[in-house]
Amino acid sequence: MSEDRPLLLPYRLESRAGSKAAVDATAPGTRLLLTVGGPSAEHETQVRCDGFVLSVPVDPAVRHAPHLRGTPVRGRAQGRHWWIAADRTDPAVLRLECVPDEPATFDGTWSVTFEIDLPVPVGSAAAEISERAAAGTAALTARTAPVPITQA
Repeated sequence: MSEDRPLLLPYRLESRAGSKAAVDATAPGTRLLLTVGGPSAEHETQVRCDGFVLSVPVDPAVRHAPHLRGTPVRGRAQGRHWWIAADRTDPAVLRLECVPDEPATFDGTWSVTFEIDLPVPVGSAAAEISERAAAGTAALTARTAPVPITQA
């Protein structure tokens, strides 16, 4: 069960108009760039993460699947490969579950970026992140918090 409390990892979510996934010329689409990790003054310890879910409000009338990409990661500590699965069970919310093949240890020196191309504009100024993470050697716990979507 997740709790509403501060997330352990830094998340930056940026929105840009003009995605290649646009259905037609009247709806330019949206490219979301989600960056996880990187420098953070809030946490001085390493953070282990075995995945997170990004929930983005979208127009329920649009049923097109998003186009997803992730940046490559290098080592075992970064999870090596991240799996991304989209869920549209709720037609008003696009849920993206991002799970590394091995728990990733974020130490402030690296980050991973995911590109999400949507066929329509995003309908909100914020998304929600639910992470499964732990600081240091603590047990993994679930946390949920809103993350602002900034315009690029």
